[in-house]
Amino acid sequence: MQYLTPIAPNTALAFATPILVRKVPDFEIVNRGLGEQIRAAMQRDGGVQISNVGGWQSKPDFWSWESDEVATWRGWVHGAILRMAALLTEETDLAKVDVAYRAGAWVNVNRNGHYNDGHIHPD
Repeated sequence: MQYLTPIAPNTALAFATPILVRKVPDFEIVNRGLGEQIRAAMQRDGGVQISNVGGWQSKPDFWSWESDEVATWRGWVHGAILRMAALLTEETDLAKVDVAYRAGAWVNVNRNGHYNDGHIHPD
């Protein structure tokens, strides 16, 4: 039984929800740098308590952190957004895809026994 329905390169439908599957280049290097920055942020402040039970959650400002690794990550997210927006127009040249969006991000660090409680995200 096949659960995914291919609809474009690296994109498939699962229960009518498009799922983008990508392998990003140099993710190990970027992840290592992000890990260092996150550990430093955890040392600087106690984080925020929103949906996390235990663990550490950053303020919702990760999207704007100034570093090469975060800039690279933002580029990956932007590319994924363009790829998904292109599904609506069947455009294959992402340079021709123009989409306006608002984005925010934060960091969750959960260790053994930590979790995020059920919650919703408005907007």
